[in-house]
Amino acid sequence: MSSVRSILNQQKAINGIGYSPKLVEDGIWGPKTNTGIRWAQSKIGVKVDGLWGTDTETAYQAYLKRSNTSTGITIPSGTPVLRKGHTGTRVRQLQRALIKSGEKLPKYQDDGSFGTETQNALKSFQRKAGITVDGAYGPKSAAALRKRVK
Repeated sequence: MSSVRSILNQQKAINGIGYSPKLVEDGIWGPKTNTGIRWAQSKIGVKVDGLWGTDTETAYQAYLKRSNTSTGITIPSGTPVLRKGHTGTRVRQLQRALIKSGEKLPKYQDDGSFGTETQNALKSFQRKAGITVDGAYGPKSAAALRKRVK
């Protein structure tokens, strides 16, 4: 439960920082969401009480900043990782960072559309970086990309 963030946005935030298996993002509070919040609180270094209050929100925001800011690509609170099908400025920033890191996006370059070309470039980057190759851009990919693109 929370007075800071809706249950749906809590579920999205938990999934966005790597909870597995992912929570169903349905906005319904239950034991799985409670367990996910406790996991997230432990991961972000705040008191584990199962309640998403101001302390958890503040720690979560700080965690996101530490994990994702140097490439100029941020994952705002409540937003899941970037993956195939997403569009917009954040995808364009990711594409530009991938190009800067040496990956090829031959067909579309930085069009802001996360399609097959972007997914393949990200998978290539993930392989080279020695991280899980899943074609989704989240905190681990952001950290690896930050190291490569300075």
